[in-house]
Amino acid sequence: MKNINKIISLLNSLSMNEKRYFVIQNSQINLGNQNKYILLYNFLLRKKNIEENDVKEFLTANNYSVSNVSADISYLYKSLLKSLSDFHSKSIMNLKTMESIAMIEMLFFKGLYESCLDEISKLKRSSELKENPYLMLNLLNWEKKCKGYSMGLLEAIMINQSMSSNIDELDKIKIVTDLYYRTYYLKNNVGNFTNEKIEIELNEIINHPILKENNSFEPTLIIVFYELIYANYFHIRKNYDQELTYLKGVIKLYNENIQFRYENPLDFIAIYIRLINILKHKNIQEFYEHVLKLRAFDHFLDIQKGVVKERIWLFTNMAELDYYLMTLEFSNNQEKINTFKNELIQTKYQIEPFYMISFYYLLASIYCYLNDFSEALKLVNKVLNEYSFKDNPKGFLQTEFLNYIIHFELKNYDYVLHQMQLNKRRYHLKEFNSKLQRKLILGYYNICLNGNYHEVKNVYKKIIKKYENKSAEIGVRDKNMLNYLKMKLE
Repeated sequence: MKNINKIISLLNSLSMNEKRYFVIQNSQINLGNQNKYILLYNFLLRKKNIEENDVKEFLTANNYSVSNVSADISYLYKSLLKSLSDFHSKSIMNLKTMESIAMIEMLFFKGLYESCLDEISKLKRSSELKENPYLMLNLLNWEKKCKGYSMGLLEAIMINQSMSSNIDELDKIKIVTDLYYRTYYLKNNVGNFTNEKIEIELNEIINHPILKENNSFEPTLIIVFYELIYANYFHIRKNYDQELTYLKGVIKLYNENIQFRYENPLDFIAIYIRLINILKHKNIQEFYEHVLKLRAFDHFLDIQKGVVKERIWLFTNMAELDYYLMTLEFSNNQEKINTFKNELIQTKYQIEPFYMISFYYLLASIYCYLNDFSEALKLVNKVLNEYSFKDNPKGFLQTEFLNYIIHFELKNYDYVLHQMQLNKRRYHLKEFNSKLQRKLILGYYNICLNGNYHEVKNVYKKIIKKYENKSAEIGVRDKNMLNYLKMKLE
């Protein structure tokens, strides 16, 4: 089943041009076994859900052996991957370079060392290798072998010694990447660590000696990571103006290196959406200008077209939903909100659970504002039944919090009380996302425990009174919740 699921996912991702290339490439071989795989390919292409027995029945009906169906499916999968690699090898620089290195390897084993060195010399002059020191190290290894066999030991020793600078570059890449990952992890877990722990970790990262050497970095990716370390640093410190400055610097790097942007569109989109999410709090005209600009983005490899388009759809729509929550502009956008919901369940590619949870939560929150608690509950159940806490801890807790509100609004008081008692330790202590949310949860708990349902408005009033003048101290989600409670009192 695993092999079948893999090949069906791959087939679903193929463009028309990729499918056509595979068929033409394999139709040139007129062998019985090869015809079997083309037949199997056409059969699987038409299927969404399939079992191994279905494949066996199909092959049997076409007079082919079914003694090793798993091996047949595995062979077809590898053939498809090879076809994809061949089709895109001229447009993806790394694939193109690896293809050239494979040719050098073939020339080496044929003993054509001079031809090898000619090809190596051409590759070393290309700009692509500056962006990928891993491939450069591989190339130098072949140059060392070729010179050793054709020119002697001393030449091989010289190449081997020159590899040390490349290894140093790889070490720098590893360190800067690690620092970036650490700041990104902290950025996503603010509130889950003590301020003291965050401060110690941030100071250790930002004072690392390697961050003083940014001028010595060569690959664009590492310069990008360097800038993002500081963007994450200022995000954690809630200095969003400085974060925005660094994010704009990263976008500038992508725009200056067109090939790098062309081959890394998903990273570009993720960074661009961070910029958009800051702008929605500052300048709504600039916010929508950048949303439209990102939606029109089409500078990517054909192989990634479907994935990129879906990412753009996901991130820009999430940003727009967030804006609706912030401004309470629901009435004129209800049709668009319903469209977002219907399209969300039709996603074709594997988007990280982290973002899917966030999207479902945003939509469910808006349906609560629209008093459509039934629809909100469907979206919440999608998260709670199909994902887990580890997929997006903060988003999952927010969704569970919303689950209580929805069931309370639906007057499922026994359910609310039962669930709160099950989760008493988690929600009645400090693990919940904010003090405001804990107060609301405890208010619901006491109301359900004592049956004083008419007291709910007093709970809302107390929370509003305590937090409505503390906008600088509370987060975006709490501000949205205050707006919701005020609406319920109207």
